Amino acid sequence: MKTGRVTRVYLSYRREDGEHMAQQIAERLTGHFEVVGDASAVEPENALVEADVVLAVIGARWTDIRRQQGLDGSPDAVTAELVAAFRRGLLVIPVLVDGAGLPSRSELPEPLAELAGKRAVIVGTDSFTSDSFQLISEIERRAPKVRRKSSSLENKDDPRQRRITELQDGIRTAAEAGDWQTVLNLGSELSSLRPPSDDPEGLVTMARQRLAEARRRRLNSNPDLDIDTPDPRALRDANDEVEPMSSSPVKPVEAPPPRRMTSSVLPFMVLVLLILVVVLVVVTI
Repeated sequence: MKTGRVTRVYLSYRREDGEHMAQQIAERLTGHFEVVGDASAVEPENALVEADVVLAVIGARWTDIRRQQGLDGSPDAVTAELVAAFRRGLLVIPVLVDGAGLPSRSELPEPLAELAGKRAVIVGTDSFTSDSFQLISEIERRAPKVRRKSSSLENKDDPRQRRITELQDGIRTAAEAGDWQTVLNLGSELSSLRPPSDDPEGLVTMARQRLAEARRRRLNSNPDLDIDTPDPRALRDANDEVEPMSSSPVKPVEAPPPRRMTSSVLPFMVLVLLILVVVLVVVTI
């Protein structure tokens, strides 16, 4: 492996098989490595001369197309470039797309038989973010002597840029360890710095998905966890409005005694009676 420069990746694929996925993979790898060519190369030896890693993108029709071209006697550029890669001793990683499987030795010509023994990486359409991250990790792990591609905006003398780089590296490390909460926390700080890319390799998005899935699993296993717990302060406030009950027996409430006539009412009544008597006497005379 060459050192002191960016890892150079070559994508080998058939245009009739898996081209759409190969293009997506190439775009994703550009942020980490230097993509130096693809299967459009006419002379594989020249196209591969600067490559460090060759990705053999294998779709569902890859084996059938190779077999048909062999029967027709048509030149097979993909076979030629993979044979050249093996001859040069390059790292070849099969990438299975569109539900394809790794061809067996019996399905390959002798010069390509080595491909059947390689460890493949599956990249699906629905799981592209996580699968492409796995592919990037596989390339970095198996080509450790070639450094990752640096951002064109990187400035080691800029404290803000240094912190952005630290956060991005921390996100990658936490993701590799499966610590998704840390990925989310670092992603939040990274987003506040507003870098050109605040979601390296889509890992922050992946962390949100993994944490949401974990929460759904917990709720499915214990539905009671989804019941909102009342706020103790609210309970305390509600209880404060109710007068606490006494532990002593309740005493019957005594009716108030009848109100007595005041002394000023009696003379008035006596006077009225006297007047009535006088009137009766006068009437009877």
